[in-house]
Amino acid sequence: MPGSWRYVKAPRKNTPGVPGLWSDKNVPIHTINKWKASPWWKDKIQEIQKDDYDRIDTRLTKAIDKTLDEVMDRLNNGEYMFDVRTGKVKRIPCKVKRY
Repeated sequence: MPGSWRYVKAPRKNTPGVPGLWSDKNVPIHTINKWKASPWWKDKIQEIQKDDYDRIDTRLTKAIDKTLDEVMDRLNNGEYMFDVRTGKVKRIPCKVKRY
């Protein structure tokens, strides 16, 4: 009948005797321990760690590059300072202590 609701029973995810049908939050500890002993587990862990390291490295590189650009701009062109007399922002020579 169009427009009506029908109840359809979904199959159980953790059906006894059928391996590998668990929800992500309900995997038996015995199965996880078996996976950890498998050779593919270490490879997967290393792959995930490498992806994380690459992502973090990319973000840190961008942050360092941006910071260095700002520092070089301040060294070359001076620092920003607000002039209260004129009400404008102007650049003054960088105040660097030289040893």
